[in-house]
Amino acid sequence: MPRSAFLLATIGILLAVACKKNSLAADNAYLAPLQGQWQWIQQTRSPAVFGNPDSTITASSLDISEFLYMNGNLTWSLVSNGQTIRSGTYRVDSAATPGGFIPMLDFVHDGEDSLVDHWFTITKDTLYTADPLIDPTWNVDMYVRH
Repeated sequence: MPRSAFLLATIGILLAVACKKNSLAADNAYLAPLQGQWQWIQQTRSPAVFGNPDSTITASSLDISEFLYMNGNLTWSLVSNGQTIRSGTYRVDSAATPGGFIPMLDFVHDGEDSLVDHWFTITKDTLYTADPLIDPTWNVDMYVRH
């Protein structure tokens, strides 16, 4: 087995064992800052979690206007060019990692739970989300509060 494949398999096993979902209470401090209208600005892709970005896709380069609505009643909708393309409910979970617990967004669409929760962080009026699934690329989406 090539060294890189062994390393990826080892990291995958460690993440699967180390990451444990815990549902956070509905009145959790993470919910209030999430609520509102978020405009998607860009997605940065890199070949590894801490790798250098190899591409950036922007809303303007795709000629789209996309908004993520996070409502106080724990519903969400994704609207692209004025059309709702997905909607459902959400909750905030946490995942236990070697560095401590981190907040995760769990989206439900058409009654189906997402396969993987999305890591998120908010810095001032900027929301960053990422799908922590080990994949050939690591994608980070950036939204700004509108």
